[in-house]
Amino acid sequence: MKKNTVCIAIWAKGHDRLDKVIRFLTHGRGSHAAFVRGDGKIVENFYPNVRERSFKVGERKNVELYTISGITAPESARLEAWFDAELGKKQPMAYSIRNLFRYAINWPPLKGNRSFCSSFVLRGLRECLPPGKQPLARLEYTDYASPRDLRISPLLKPYAREASPALICHEAAE
Repeated sequence: MKKNTVCIAIWAKGHDRLDKVIRFLTHGRGSHAAFVRGDGKIVENFYPNVRERSFKVGERKNVELYTISGITAPESARLEAWFDAELGKKQPMAYSIRNLFRYAINWPPLKGNRSFCSSFVLRGLRECLPPGKQPLARLEYTDYASPRDLRISPLLKPYAREASPALICHEAAE
C-alpha cells in the first residue's frame, strides 16, 4: 500500500458486544468494517454515529486491512475529503441498529441518513470512486452489504503489515 492511501479495515473478531451475533447473521468472518486514513486513523460508523479514532492497544491483531485495487492518489484524496465532510457535519451520519437487523433478515433499509458500518464504507466508496473500482456492484439495495461481503470482493486486496508506515508506527506504540 502506498503511503497516505486510504484502505479498508475488517475486524475478523473482537470488535464489540455484537461481534458473534453479526458474524452469525452474515454467515462469515467479519464483524465490523471501517476506513483507515492515510495517517493510520480509523473513520467508522459506530453507535451513535460516524467518528474518527486511533487503534486501541492490542486491537490491530483482530483487523484485516485491504487496499482498493487501482486506487489513485486523487481518489484517495477524495475519500479523505469525504471523511472530513462527514465528520464535520452538525449531525454526522447516524448508526442504525435497525438497518443492521433489517439487513440480516433481507428487509429493505429504512430511508434517511442512517447506516451501519459496512454500508458507511460502501457509501463512501460509491460517492468517491468510479463504478469500476467499487468492490460490490450488484446490490439489491445501494450500500447494503456486510463486512463479510466486503471481505470477499475481488477488488479489495489484503496487504502485508510492512506496507503501511503509518500503521507500523502505531503498532510500535502499543
